[in-house]
Amino acid sequence: MSATLASSTVLLNRILTLKENSPFILALDTIVQSSQYLTKEFIHKVTNLTASQKPNIVYLSFETTNTPVYANEFIPLLGLTLPQIKEKVKLNPSQKTLIIVDSFNYTKDTELSQFLQLLISPNTIIYVGLSDFQFRLSHWII
Repeated sequence: MSATLASSTVLLNRILTLKENSPFILALDTIVQSSQYLTKEFIHKVTNLTASQKPNIVYLSFETTNTPVYANEFIPLLGLTLPQIKEKVKLNPSQKTLIIVDSFNYTKDTELSQFLQLLISPNTIIYVGLSDFQFRLSHWII
C-alpha cells in the first residue's frame, strides 16, 4: 500500500515540476477539496525551476481581469471566436510553454476540442483548474 502511495506522490511531483511529459492537466474541484491548492503548488514549483527549465507561462483568461504575477503573457479571450483566438495566441514551438486556462465555461461544448487543438503542440502543457465544469464532463466520459 505504501509503495502505491509513494509512487503516486512521486508521479505528481514529476508532473508538477514538468519532468513528466503531460500535455493536458485538468484539476477539478469537489465539494471536499478545491483545485486552488493544486494550482498554487503547481505555480510555485514551476516558478522555482532553474532558468533553463522554466517554461514561458501564458495565461488565457475568460474570467480573470487582472494579470497574475507569475504569467509572462496574459491574453483575455472573453467574447472571441476560435479564429480570433488562433490569431491572438501565438506560441513559439521551440520553447516550452505552460498555458493556464482559467475557465472553459465560455467555450461551447462543440468547440472545446477545436479550442484545445489550437493550443496543443509538442512543447506545450495546458493546465486547467476548474470548479463549475462537472455538469459538462458527462459529455467527455465514456
